[in-house]
Amino acid sequence: MTFPEGWRIPQPYHHMMLGNPRRMAAFRHAISSQIKPGHVVLEAGAGSGILSALAARAGARKVYAVERDPEMVKIALNTVALNNLRDVVEVISAQAENFDPPEVPDVLICEMLHVGLVNEQQVPVMRKLLDRLSTEGLITIPFAVVNAVQLLEVDFNYEGLEIPLIRSSHPYVEDPRLTGVSEPVTYWVCSMRNPENAVDALVPLQAARDGRVNAVGLITKAVMTEDFSHPDNDWYLFQLQIPLPVRDMKAGETRWLRLSYEAGCPLGALNVGWSDAPVHGS
Repeated sequence: MTFPEGWRIPQPYHHMMLGNPRRMAAFRHAISSQIKPGHVVLEAGAGSGILSALAARAGARKVYAVERDPEMVKIALNTVALNNLRDVVEVISAQAENFDPPEVPDVLICEMLHVGLVNEQQVPVMRKLLDRLSTEGLITIPFAVVNAVQLLEVDFNYEGLEIPLIRSSHPYVEDPRLTGVSEPVTYWVCSMRNPENAVDALVPLQAARDGRVNAVGLITKAVMTEDFSHPDNDWYLFQLQIPLPVRDMKAGETRWLRLSYEAGCPLGALNVGWSDAPVHGS
């Protein structure tokens, strides 16, 4: 097959945020409730520019939309131009963590979220920015990220072959391959005003039913503002299932799980596994 000269395959710019109404509702609520007229806003990783545009619409005096991907910079510039926001939103092609805003921001927006705070660089970018910015009175969107873990029985059988592998699932679509054996238990609440670089947690998980546990599920919730109970704080991120050595469990039985990893690490660097119960006083 031949293509006309200069023709190229268009990039898939309709990315996950724009196509996720729950995710957009959460950020739209936070931006409209937290940003006040006259605020200066810095968005780290602006992508299509949608959140920066919402910040401008909420009354921000100035928005610095920082994006490192040259193709996404073009999209953000187009978003700003089409919506007549060039007087407020300045799109900057740069590494967000290395950008020094010309004025002190009142609000810092960063949406580089992934379940468990792995893979994406939300925490590393926030830590570097917060080291250089004045944090007195700084509003961060999101405010915090809650991470939970759950015991699962997962069907890893494909075409008659047992293939345990890391997989993901939609939080609002039933996955017939998954059966919860325990309730989710929170193992890490990460504040975006002072995010920890890593997690090392020992978590007791009690079986709510008999089951053949062969995986754990990671579940993550973005808490958009200090109001942890607001309905727009949602479990909108895809959930992650990680295979484990099989353990048969009875309802009421408790087993301990160790989770240890650096924020932003690749999936292959996750350390998740069974552990002995802690010895009191040791």
